[in-house]
Amino acid sequence: MKLLKTPNRCLFIAVTVWLGTLVVLSGFSMTVSAGQMISYQGRLTTAGGTVLPDANYEAVFWLYPDSTTAVPVWAETATITTTNGLFDHLLGSISPLPIDLTQTGEVLYLEIQINSESLFPRTRLTAVPYSLSAANLQARDSTNSVTIVTDGNRGLMTFLDPATGDSVITLRSDLAGDSSVILPEGAISSIEISNEPGATWNLETSIISLSTGDMSDLVVISVKIPEEGYIVLYGKCYVMLSGTTGANGAQIQIDDTQGGVAHFPYYQQVGLSGFVNTGLNYFPVMTTRVFYLPAGSYDFRLEGLATHSAPAIAESWDHILVAQYFPTDIWSSGRSPAMQFDPNTKSAESVLSPEERYKSAKKSKDKD
Repeated sequence: MKLLKTPNRCLFIAVTVWLGTLVVLSGFSMTVSAGQMISYQGRLTTAGGTVLPDANYEAVFWLYPDSTTAVPVWAETATITTTNGLFDHLLGSISPLPIDLTQTGEVLYLEIQINSESLFPRTRLTAVPYSLSAANLQARDSTNSVTIVTDGNRGLMTFLDPATGDSVITLRSDLAGDSSVILPEGAISSIEISNEPGATWNLETSIISLSTGDMSDLVVISVKIPEEGYIVLYGKCYVMLSGTTGANGAQIQIDDTQGGVAHFPYYQQVGLSGFVNTGLNYFPVMTTRVFYLPAGSYDFRLEGLATHSAPAIAESWDHILVAQYFPTDIWSSGRSPAMQFDPNTKSAESVLSPEERYKSAKKSKDKD
C-alpha cells in the first residue's frame, strides 16, 4: 500500500508491478519485439479502503538509481483512467526508456505522483518479476547489436554473430539429443564430450597355481568404450617358482580371450634353467598390450601358464591390471590401426621359445 495525502482526504494506491517487456541481465539490455516498456498496474482507494470514483488522473512516473537520489534517470507524464479504481500504464509508452537503462545490472526505483502528490517510499523493481516475463527476448551488446534471441513458446535460444546477424549457437528444449544443441562447424560435439579418455583397474591378491597347457585367468577387467579407439593395458604380478632344482618357469600375458596359449610378442617369460634348492623363488613381472577396437564392451585379462610339469611348481599372486582408453592417436610413431598385430595370424617366429628367438637374433646380428 502507498499512502497519498491530499488536502481533503487520504488515498491509498495498491500497486502490482510485473515487467512484460524489460529484462535485466548483467551487461545487457533485454527487450521483446513489442518494445522496451514496463507494464504497471495499480488501484486508488481512500484511507478507509473505499475505491475512488472512476475518473482521469494526472500521473507522473520517475525511475531512480536508488531510493533517495533527487535526479531521476527517466520520467514520463501521463493521464490514467480508473475503472473500479484500477488503472494500468505502460512505462515508456510516452517517453521511451533508454535502451541502456539496465545494462549496468543496477536496480531501479520507481516513484509515482498522482495529481501533484508524490507517493513514498519508492518501489524497487526487482529481478524476479523481470525474469517471470522473459518469454521472447533479445539481448543487445554495447553497440546495440542483437546477440541473443529467445522464443519462450518453443524453448529456443539463439546466439547471433553481432557483426553479421547469423546464427552461431542454437539451444532448443523442445528437441532431444544432438538436435537440441547446434554448434558451429568444428566445435565440440556430444561424441567428443562423451569420448574423453578414461581408465579402470582391478586387483586380485590370491595365490593362483599355474598349469601347463592353456592360460589361466589371474585378474579380469571389463571395459566399455563409446567409439573406436585405443585400449592400453598394463599388468603386474609376482611369479613364485619352487619344487625342483631343475628348469622351471612361467609365461604371463594380457589377452582379450580366455584360455589359449602365449602370443608373441606380448607375453613375459620368467624362470631359470636350474635352481639351488626347491624353495620359493620370486620373480616380478610387468607386461603391457595395446588394442585398437570399435565401440563396444570388452573383457581383458592378465593370464599365465606354467612352462614345466611336476615336480616343478609355478604360482602367481598380487595381480593388478589397468586399462586406459584413448579415442585419438597422435600418429607420431609406432603402429597405426591398420598395422595392428592379429594374434590369429601368427607368423612362424611367434611360436619360437625365448631361447630360440635369442639365438636367432644373435645369429642375425653376427651375420651383419
